[in-house]
Amino acid sequence: MLENEIKQALTRYDFLVELLYHINHKTDDALKNDNRWFAFAPKIGIKFLNQAFTLKILFAEKQLELPDKTIQSFEDLSAIYSTVRMQFETYALFYHLFLPCNNMEENILRFRLWELDGLRNRIKLNTNKTPSLSAKTLEDQNYQQVVEQTITNLPYFSNLDNKTRQFLLDKAAWRFTTASLQEKPLRQVSYDQLIKQTGISEQMFTDLYAYLSMHTHPSYVGVVQSFSSTTDETTIGRYVAIMNASFVTAFMIEDLAKRFVQGKEHLDSLTPFDMSVYTSVRDGGRKTTTKI
Repeated sequence: MLENEIKQALTRYDFLVELLYHINHKTDDALKNDNRWFAFAPKIGIKFLNQAFTLKILFAEKQLELPDKTIQSFEDLSAIYSTVRMQFETYALFYHLFLPCNNMEENILRFRLWELDGLRNRIKLNTNKTPSLSAKTLEDQNYQQVVEQTITNLPYFSNLDNKTRQFLLDKAAWRFTTASLQEKPLRQVSYDQLIKQTGISEQMFTDLYAYLSMHTHPSYVGVVQSFSSTTDETTIGRYVAIMNASFVTAFMIEDLAKRFVQGKEHLDSLTPFDMSVYTSVRDGGRKTTTKI
């Protein structure tokens, strides 16, 4: 019985991935010559889609020839759930950077600090002083100065107190919210908090992290399950992963369509049946139904 449900779930997942691909491609194409900060959003969509394509490979049934020449069905739930976790974090990043705050400059500041954090890390890691890497490091250092100047020129940033400005710039602390800046001591919010603020249901978040923590980290239960799970238990785990991947893909579709007109136009062109498939998955993991 569950095998039929898995087959249906995979069909829905394939549909959602294809839908996201078309929406993200149209958005990226429309913004390819746009130098404004939000034109980077579809690039995060591409990363999300790469993770989705990896999951499609992992969800496929596999058989492996072992060193003793026996053939065995193979399902690595830890690899699947690690990838699902990355998808939720990628989606939470997109939401945090590009879904409008009360003050749009807060979004711009988050994006520029995220950009600055990446540049600083890449400069730090480029220790191999080949001519090409040295030139790239110099380019990154020059652009880092541009980004830092862009940040300090933002009125939103300028209106913060000195201690907060120093914290944000010194730490490239892009994981902040309006509320977190009022807390003492100042600190960045966790990825768990970023995921929770996207509007997923509390029950879904609790269930999701029960699976993710078990399989992503080498916990005792996760290790035991890797060699002792029954076929039925592995099948259930696979089904749960497919459903969670479907939920987060639907969320990504929804928020791309909220933020960019190309996504909304594409959703508006769906047949009633296709729209019902998408909305049923989307609403299944949300706290409330959100109309686009």
